[in-house]
Amino acid sequence: MSVVAFIGSFGSGCTAMSDILINDHKYKRISLEPAIRGDFFQVKGKRPVNRTELYDFADEQRMRYGTDYYAKMALDPIKGGGGNLIINDMKHADEVLYAKIKFPKIIIFGIRAEKEERWERLKHEYKGDQRAFEKDDQREQGVNDESPYRQSMKKCFGKVNVIMKSPAGTIAKGNQHTDDLMSVLMEKIAWYTKYPPSEAAPEIVDMATARPPKKWEFSPPNVMMAAMSAAAIVGGGVLGAIGHMIAPKNAMSLTIFSHIGIGIAAGMIISLACLITYGHMLQYRTPDTTEEKSKEE
Repeated sequence: MSVVAFIGSFGSGCTAMSDILINDHKYKRISLEPAIRGDFFQVKGKRPVNRTELYDFADEQRMRYGTDYYAKMALDPIKGGGGNLIINDMKHADEVLYAKIKFPKIIIFGIRAEKEERWERLKHEYKGDQRAFEKDDQREQGVNDESPYRQSMKKCFGKVNVIMKSPAGTIAKGNQHTDDLMSVLMEKIAWYTKYPPSEAAPEIVDMATARPPKKWEFSPPNVMMAAMSAAAIVGGGVLGAIGHMIAPKNAMSLTIFSHIGIGIAAGMIISLACLITYGHMLQYRTPDTTEEKSKEE
């Protein structure tokens, strides 16, 4: 059972990424926002007019019932062995903490996208009213608000395992930057499933520099493999020529082929050793490694 969570400001692409995992990798989504909206309708008998009204209501309910109220509402019904899960829409740090208690091996991804990019994705929803967008964004970030009951993306991001800086553009299956993002995401899920994340500082992945190389792209490992293969052939040829010069005439052919074979074998062994070493050096960083790098910066 793999459990991941996406945390990000509205418009950052968390829902679109979840949709891809659901459709392509058989994950099931557990979202806190439907729990909040359902609670709003049950209490008020209507649907919220906008985000601000929904946020105000959620804060009031957290004050009445506890800061992890909606996390308990959404996550407590989940039983073990239910397949792979995605948790969305956690907006309060205590909701994140409760998810970690409920699922000790959870992998929490913080998805960052520039405000301008998020506005481009959502301006149709706000009917071009950027001031309303800015107001909701400041509210969600927890800007100038010390209330312990209010949501705060800043505090939530302090509890994630991996921060992924989303590339520009619409997050949708089939475009290049989304494919790159999901490729790196799946690598991270595989890594942290094998080596569960610690409470160290989060790993930071900037998709502007972390795009996985395409097949046979001139990436360092491919360049190294090509160089070492060429070296093996050249080395075999050189040794073959030496063997040709020093071998007795009656054993000339055998000696040439022996030296060529030895040269190629030696070159390929060196090539393989270099690639294995290179692969270990470029393994995705653990949180502890990232924490050390952060201290150096």
